[in-house]
Amino acid sequence: MSTDSEDRHRGSWGFQPEEGMWEQRLAELVQFAADAGRWPRATGKAPIAERRLGQWLTTQRRELRGCALTEHRRRRLDQQLPQWHTAGVITPAPPAPHPHAAP
Repeated sequence: MSTDSEDRHRGSWGFQPEEGMWEQRLAELVQFAADAGRWPRATGKAPIAERRLGQWLTTQRRELRGCALTEHRRRRLDQQLPQWHTAGVITPAPPAPHPHAAP
């Protein structure tokens, strides 16, 4: 089993973009979901930026099913968009607790 550090630096099947680009796509997906209230479409008449995000999301789902998505990336997706692996309705993730909040 690989370590979390190894997972972050190994691209699945050799074609995943570097970690910085992956995080950028995740941020774009989070923003799209918040603004549109739905997942981006990967095909059809969607604008090219939406299709790019839809294709990226499809790739993440495919990698999850094929056991190729790194644990680090799965956790990041789960934290930001808990329902990312389904095509259902988007429910926003609860806000992270403030680090100085009393327990």
